[in-house]
Amino acid sequence: MHSNEPGMTAQDMRMTRARWRLAEERLYPLALSNPEAYQRAVQRVGRVLAELRTSCLSIEDLLGVDGKPEESLSADAMEQPDDFIHARTVLEAACALRLVELAAQGASARE
Repeated sequence: MHSNEPGMTAQDMRMTRARWRLAEERLYPLALSNPEAYQRAVQRVGRVLAELRTSCLSIEDLLGVDGKPEESLSADAMEQPDDFIHARTVLEAACALRLVELAAQGASARE
């Protein structure tokens, strides 16, 4: 995947994708250590993902939200969920999921 974002190289895109995946992976240990916090995090990621589905129809859109989320997402999505999960982690985990969806849509369109 390559971005049309000015200054975004293929390496930058790989690093962004890795950052999003790492955010998603940071949530998993909560399932064992604090199931209630994990449940809240999953619900919050789901709400942010729902917003991304309506506002991000391309990878470029997703990168734009990642760069300036306060301009694209609701106050609820930007709110700090709790002491266990940072709002940025929630956003990046949702971006990881939306990226998978966009890639699947692209693959379906090519078939």
